[in-house]
Amino acid sequence: MRKMLLVSIVLLVAAQAFAANVTMSVVDKGLHWASIRYSADANVSGFGLKIYTADPNTALFTAINDYNIGESNSVKKGYGIFPGGIVIDSNGKVTDYNTPIAPPWDPCAAGTGLNTNTIIAELGALYQEGNQPPLSGTLLSVQVNSDCNVCVTGEPIRGDVVVYEANGAIASVSPATVCTRIAVQVVRALTVASQNPNSGVTITVSPNDNNGLNNGQTQFTRSYNDGTVVTLTAPQYASGNVFSKWLEDGNTTLATNVTMSADCTRTAVYVAVRTLNVTSRDTDGVSITVSPNDINNHSCTTPYTLYYGNGTVVSLTAPGNATFGGYHHYFRQWDKDGSYYANTAATNVTMDAAHTMQVEFDCFPYDYDTTQYTNWVAVGKPICWCYPRQTYGDADGLQEGKSPNVFWVGSADLAVLSGAWNKTAAQIAVAPEPNGCADFDRTSEGKAPNIVEVGSNDLGILSGNWNQNPAGNSVPGNRDPSNR
Repeated sequence: MRKMLLVSIVLLVAAQAFAANVTMSVVDKGLHWASIRYSADANVSGFGLKIYTADPNTALFTAINDYNIGESNSVKKGYGIFPGGIVIDSNGKVTDYNTPIAPPWDPCAAGTGLNTNTIIAELGALYQEGNQPPLSGTLLSVQVNSDCNVCVTGEPIRGDVVVYEANGAIASVSPATVCTRIAVQVVRALTVASQNPNSGVTITVSPNDNNGLNNGQTQFTRSYNDGTVVTLTAPQYASGNVFSKWLEDGNTTLATNVTMSADCTRTAVYVAVRTLNVTSRDTDGVSITVSPNDINNHSCTTPYTLYYGNGTVVSLTAPGNATFGGYHHYFRQWDKDGSYYANTAATNVTMDAAHTMQVEFDCFPYDYDTTQYTNWVAVGKPICWCYPRQTYGDADGLQEGKSPNVFWVGSADLAVLSGAWNKTAAQIAVAPEPNGCADFDRTSEGKAPNIVEVGSNDLGILSGNWNQNPAGNSVPGNRDPSNR
């Protein structure tokens, strides 16, 4: 047997004293919807409520939903029937349950309803035994058109909240008025895209959007309330390319945050991978400071291969000196792809292609012979001073003649000597090679003001080793002239 539990004015004759507690609440559902909810410690027969806007009271109700339509049954239990709105045909069949909103001609409902700032709602339930509504739940939801407080209270003329007493009698209670601030949420669209490749990149998205969606493959769109902070995380690699940056904000980290203050797009940009070989001349194991680390998070100790995204600007900093051959050698220069590049220890290289950067230190150690080192600097640091036989008259570091008459010291070295004859250190420093190579004794000669670097002493050394093959010396940093 069905029971029809409805609030009506008749119920006002019921006793008002009752110990049951009924609590109403208003919950912001987002997207300018407010949920009207209840909680009771006894079965509720029906609700007669006044729902209104405040602060400002000019906000209007524009829609209503979430109320129960038809019987309260095992599938969906709840309140929603307003007896004055039910339409019954001639056969006694309900053809329209209508809504819980009281029409404006009903008692205390004048000037109320949708598109006003007040709704008079009356909600009861029709059910079979065992399917009565629960002791707590949602009665209905209302939509407002602007930011405001949504308030709910009992409406005495409509019977307030009617409950069953333990003895089966009914009584009405007046729940406390409650209000909740409802913000009209502006929904923003976040478009997530990629470049190179332009599609198919899986981007991690947090939190879920308004539709419960998160991660996706480019290109895709997510919807968020205004002001939501969204974190996007791109993979490091995509289709063989490496992540470079987020296009719109320039962020070069895989994860970026987006505050949804407007519709926006975030594009993960990928670039080709470029190879950077870092080496050091004459010795290995030189520690080079590299910034940023490469895509594998590697730093650098020569020789080493690093990998960067196309266009990355890499900073390389060499130490001021290096130790090899038992002696210390000052930094000399950086070479790029086999050619001179920079004479400062710190330099930058743009990875627009594969590159090899080689750090070079002075071949002549500064702590081998301080007097010779001072003279070497004065004549422009000619690399030929590091040839093993230069102090024996071998200016060019090459053998000459035909087998079996092949010598390290000969006419080619004499030609170098002739070209540098009687030149001062300053004159030689203008073109240290080959002129400085003829300074076999590595010291000045003559008397002021006629002090020269290349003169009779150097000629004597060359003459003494003419057409000879001297064994050479052990100058640290010896260089083969074919590897200048």
